[in-house]
Amino acid sequence: MSSPQQQELMRSVQLLAEINRLTLKAFKSPKVQNLIFLILNDTVPIVRYDRAVLWKLDPKGKPTLLGISGQSSVNKVTDLSKQWLDIVTNLKDPGTPQELRIPEIPESNSVLWMPIFVHDKPMLGLWLERWNNVKWKQEDIDLLKYILVNYGAAYEKFVPKYSIKDFIRKRPVPYIAGLSLLLLMFVRLPLRIVAPCEVVPKDPIIVTAPLEGIIEQVVVKPGQQVNKEDLLFEYDKRVPLQDLLVAQKKVEIIKAEVDRATAQAQKDKKALAELGVEAIKLKKEKLELELAEFRASQLNVHAPEAGVVMLDNPEEWEGKPVKMGEKVLVIANPLETRVRMWVPEDDNIVLDIKKPIKVFLNVHPEQSLVANLIYIANYTHVTDKSVSSFIAEADWDEKENVKDVKLGLKGSAILYGEDVSLFYWIMRKPWAYVRRFVGM
Repeated sequence: MSSPQQQELMRSVQLLAEINRLTLKAFKSPKVQNLIFLILNDTVPIVRYDRAVLWKLDPKGKPTLLGISGQSSVNKVTDLSKQWLDIVTNLKDPGTPQELRIPEIPESNSVLWMPIFVHDKPMLGLWLERWNNVKWKQEDIDLLKYILVNYGAAYEKFVPKYSIKDFIRKRPVPYIAGLSLLLLMFVRLPLRIVAPCEVVPKDPIIVTAPLEGIIEQVVVKPGQQVNKEDLLFEYDKRVPLQDLLVAQKKVEIIKAEVDRATAQAQKDKKALAELGVEAIKLKKEKLELELAEFRASQLNVHAPEAGVVMLDNPEEWEGKPVKMGEKVLVIANPLETRVRMWVPEDDNIVLDIKKPIKVFLNVHPEQSLVANLIYIANYTHVTDKSVSSFIAEADWDEKENVKDVKLGLKGSAILYGEDVSLFYWIMRKPWAYVRRFVGM
């Protein structure tokens, strides 16, 4: 056996002996303070570090600073302690070993976060620092995982673990009844409702009738992709073009009268007076001509923007008289969608607009999409199923990939309201039914 192999073997034996010594010492710790001191200061022979900080993790609150290596007491109000607290509080996954690379930590410091599991939960966290650009290796992490498992097992005796199974087993009926009552009265759940929904365009372009007249032909089809300035529909041109010809003739006639009056005005004062009247008539007829020309220019309606045509039945519009401003069709961007919901009047609870809603489309009932509620109407609308409902709309969450979500898809949306007791959560609808039945 070569000398380097002997040295490696001796080092492994020494590490194993040191781990066994620390494990035995950890299990013999009479107080939790002794165990904390051991974790912070006696672990350095296993893995070298310049500073260690131990934290107690609380899934419902902020972490607690338990100790710092080389210090007998902890000052939790220093700027450095507050900075550490912010970093640990915002850890994305405190139950996973990880190197921390954030702007608050100097570049020359290498910080390693190692969780310590107690009762199979990440209850403690060990913050280890190496200074002067000394990096962490995978070998260091593996050694720490090994010793920290033992530290977590030793820490378990200082954590109370209550079991109520035996306590309830002795007198099951009264305790189960009491526990059920407590659950019904004090356990609070977000009130939720289910409403039908549909994928609709976001900020659609509504194409309206620019003139009062008769539509001759709709040249696009539902779902057709159109480009900007593509022809959408045409008016019946007979009457507007005839009006244009009449207006042109009137202008020509009045203009001829003005020219005649101008020629005679130099000799006849009466003709001069008529010239003023004819000039006013010419101005009026020119305005009528401009209006007729404008109407003639609007007989072909083009797409203001590119998009997909949304139209029920093009044939219904052929030969149909329309008023100016009447909606004819909609142009939508198929990639810009949102969710429209119909909340039944009986389920019009106070919705929490801050809570995201879940959308289940009929084409993919096993998948849910997240959206954020932005609007709910103050008045009811009767749906095509004759259900009085409030219309609500929601935008897709930024994290959702909705490129494949097509316009017109339908499904169900789950909306959330305020937190209520479990009793109210269960009895809300049955109680409403009873009230309607007995007339209360």
